[in-house]
Amino acid sequence: MARENQRMQVGLIICIMLIVVLLTTTFLGLRSANELNARLAAATEQANRADTDKRQENFKVQYLSYMVGASATKLDAVEQAGLQMVPELQKVKDQFVQDMAQYGEGLADGERTYRSVCNNLVTVIRTANEQLANADGRVKQALADLNNRVDELTKRAAGAEAAQKAAEDKQMAELQTFNADRQKFVAQTQADATKISEMTAKVGEVEAAAAKREKELQQKIDEQDNRIVKLTDELNNVRQESFEVPDGRIVTVNQNEGYVWINVGRLDGLRAPAAFGVYEQSTNAIRFSKPKARIEVTRVLDDHLAEARIVNDQVKNPIVRGDLIYSPAWTAGMQVRFALAGFMDADGDGNSDRELVRNLIHGSNGKIDAEMQDDGKVTGTLEVGTRFLVLGDRPTDRDNPEVQKQFSALMDDAQRYGVEILKVGDLLNLMGWKLEARTVQLNEGTDTGDGFRPRTPEAPKRGTGGGAY
Repeated sequence: MARENQRMQVGLIICIMLIVVLLTTTFLGLRSANELNARLAAATEQANRADTDKRQENFKVQYLSYMVGASATKLDAVEQAGLQMVPELQKVKDQFVQDMAQYGEGLADGERTYRSVCNNLVTVIRTANEQLANADGRVKQALADLNNRVDELTKRAAGAEAAQKAAEDKQMAELQTFNADRQKFVAQTQADATKISEMTAKVGEVEAAAAKREKELQQKIDEQDNRIVKLTDELNNVRQESFEVPDGRIVTVNQNEGYVWINVGRLDGLRAPAAFGVYEQSTNAIRFSKPKARIEVTRVLDDHLAEARIVNDQVKNPIVRGDLIYSPAWTAGMQVRFALAGFMDADGDGNSDRELVRNLIHGSNGKIDAEMQDDGKVTGTLEVGTRFLVLGDRPTDRDNPEVQKQFSALMDDAQRYGVEILKVGDLLNLMGWKLEARTVQLNEGTDTGDGFRPRTPEAPKRGTGGGAY
């Protein structure tokens, strides 16, 4: 401000001098108009230069005042006012921008001045001093803790050294004991090695004897297997031949009443309602023949005499005296044993006829050893004494895997035990079973509504014509 006042005073003096000059020149009477005009132009130019210098100095003051933070005027406004008027200030500005970029970190662009930078640096220094003081305190505390830890570790090291010395002494004693035990163990090992060699030799002898014995046993097993195969073949042949033997004969026929009498009875193990197929008396291979009729036992009359009703027959080929009877489910003096497997549909209606097969077997005094239900569940066991495995339809790929598994297992058991496999249709055919409706037997107490009661025809007398004896 002093310099500005000084400049103003200079300008004022100049103005006064001009006035004095003008008054003097006027007073002197315009001595020379050309000289006065020249002086006036010179004075005017000097005044202009003085004014320009004044404005430049004023801009410098404002610009430097902003840099040091003594003015609230924005830098943009100051630069627009006269930066071009004072080109040498561009270097000052460049240095200012560089200083602000280096030291003004954390300050807004409009707040970056040398004053604010100094204040910010003072704040940063104070904060750093406080942090340094805190760090120094922590370092001292850490050093104290470290010294305490060193003292503790020193004490522990001393104790560890003592413990290590004791452990080394103990280890040395144990090592001496170990060496002594090792010598004993080596001696014992050598003795055991000798025994092992002796035992190895004995084991070799035993193994050789065992191998010889195993070979002998294997030979016996092979012999037994061959014998089993031979006996199985013989058994199958016997069973095959048994098909050719009829179970009995027709001794008397009463076509009017629909009854026949057969030469098997109580001593043969017959009981009602056993069913038989009836074959021509000239039949030689019953297994491969078709029955002409079917009969069902109603009464056992004597040791070798029984009454049977005709279930179905042929008008063109009626039952006559001397016809043969046969059932795979019945054999004189013994109980025929069966196994059942597969879906059994005898009449082709899509429904299971398993109950029919059971009734026919049980009615002929047969026994069911094993049975695979339609859901795959197996009851009982197929054994060596089982005579027939009666098969229905085999399971398909769409059936339950468990059903397929159980069916295959029964088939394997039948093959292993030499059990005859018989299809359900063949069983029913051999027993004379047909799809035609059965003749209905009226039981005692049955009333037809008109007082009719069924009667049973009289059995033929012993020794009469057509009798069994």
